[in-house]
Amino acid sequence: MLPVVCLAEGFTLEQVLGAPFPYGLTSAPHAPRVAWVFDNKGERNIWVADAPQFVPRQVTHYKGDDGQPIASVRLTPDGKTVVYARGSEVNKAGTSADPQSLAKMPKQQAWAVNVSGSEPRLLGDIGCSEEGCEDLQVSPDGKNVVWPAKKHLWIAPIDGKKKAEQLEELLGESDTPRWSPDGKRIAFSSNRKDHSFIAVLELASKKITYLAPTTNRDAGPVWSPDSKQIVFIRQPGLESKRPLIPEFPRPWALWIGNAQSGEARELFRSGNAM
Repeated sequence: MLPVVCLAEGFTLEQVLGAPFPYGLTSAPHAPRVAWVFDNKGERNIWVADAPQFVPRQVTHYKGDDGQPIASVRLTPDGKTVVYARGSEVNKAGTSADPQSLAKMPKQQAWAVNVSGSEPRLLGDIGCSEEGCEDLQVSPDGKNVVWPAKKHLWIAPIDGKKKAEQLEELLGESDTPRWSPDGKRIAFSSNRKDHSFIAVLELASKKITYLAPTTNRDAGPVWSPDSKQIVFIRQPGLESKRPLIPEFPRPWALWIGNAQSGEARELFRSGNAM
């Protein structure tokens, strides 16, 4: 066999740290279009492409590495509008990252932009505190978007003609909002520290229905196609005093509930194996 000599080519640290990369790929529910974020040396912008050629084109035009990430990119069902979160999560002091030391502190906010070309329009503030907490959810008709912020749920029209409104004033912290397929209700998790509920908000009446509420921890609501039932995960509630290294398993179960009556039943249980 002939010997093979591999010569390593030199590269700079700047080339490594500045390598461009895409992330956050998403697709339109009813249109042949995808969208994603492209990070080019810290300059983050949204791009789209249409089937079948998938030729990419830039939608937003933010300039320079301003330290403001883009997350939770969503396309409306018709693929004509992109909604997204821009800005970093807030710290314990309630402020977002400001690497450029701007006179006006940047905020983490929800935005919308037309794919055909327009300036991004502000929908409202977010300001969530955990990494990956951005969770924008577009309504089935593509007219509204809901997201968790400041411990509650907020809703705004995607056309930007009205300010975002707070949907509820429940105790604890509301997150993971999910639209019913018919667009009439929103299911979400209502966290109360050591336990949590699956709540269903009827938009027309503002009525709240809890699905078989207990002291367990319920999360991850998923709607049935007919908007009548919700599947969710149930885990035991957290004990007030737990050992540093838990010696017990973390069992979980799948439950299904009636979105209107709140009645629910168990579908599957994981068991108590370690």
